[in-house]
Amino acid sequence: MMKKLNDVFELIPNNEDENPSNIITQFKHEKTIQNNASMDYESARRNLYSLLDLGQQALQTAVEVAKLSESPRAFEVVSGMIRDLSDVNEQLLTLAQKSQKIEQENNSEKGDTNIQNALFVGSTKDLQKILKDMKENNTK
Repeated sequence: MMKKLNDVFELIPNNEDENPSNIITQFKHEKTIQNNASMDYESARRNLYSLLDLGQQALQTAVEVAKLSESPRAFEVVSGMIRDLSDVNEQLLTLAQKSQKIEQENNSEKGDTNIQNALFVGSTKDLQKILKDMKENNTK
């Protein structure tokens, strides 16, 4: 049962003591942080889209009220709502840029970078051996 719980919650058991009540666990930090960051991004993105949708509906209603009442205050409210909706749009773009930047940083930490000018230091015999090993590994 503890193994299933550890798998579900992505925990690593400390096997110093096999007694389930004394098992000390630790989170798989890197995976958890990446999952949390992507979940937070998706949640924030959904929330911003919901705010935009709700704001647009409210704006349409406010415009109708402003037209019917011809009240300067009603038009002032419409103006404020337009400004608020444009701010939410800006927040959505900022969120996307931050997420992209974090993803690029994660990729560069993993070594997923483009190498433009690679220099091999060794003899041609060493290079041929490396190429032969690579070819054999690809065919297996």
